[in-house]
Amino acid sequence: PSFMRKLPSSRTTKRRSFFVGDFETVLVNDVQYAYAAALMEVEPGAELTPEARNSVESFFCTEPKEGKTIADLSEQVLSDFIMEFEKKRLPILELLFFTI
Repeated sequence: PSFMRKLPSSRTTKRRSFFVGDFETVLVNDVQYAYAAALMEVEPGAELTPEARNSVESFFCTEPKEGKTIADLSEQVLSDFIMEFEKKRLPILELLFFTI
């Protein structure tokens, strides 16, 4: 597609780690709320071992708790995601991919 560009060759550029984030949302009254999120650090060139597959951090809400709205639960999921990302992020982050 026209919006994708070719990345430069990695022969001269050292490939660095990056993060991938994923959000699952639900539409309520024309507003999207996140009910689940995941975060994974990717090491270019590293083999995808069972340990690496288990390194995905997940955040989710299952059922509304008494007195909590979907907005409250969504805010908690996003807050937990951001706090974990801040703890794990690289000193200089060049790339972060999100899917919604």
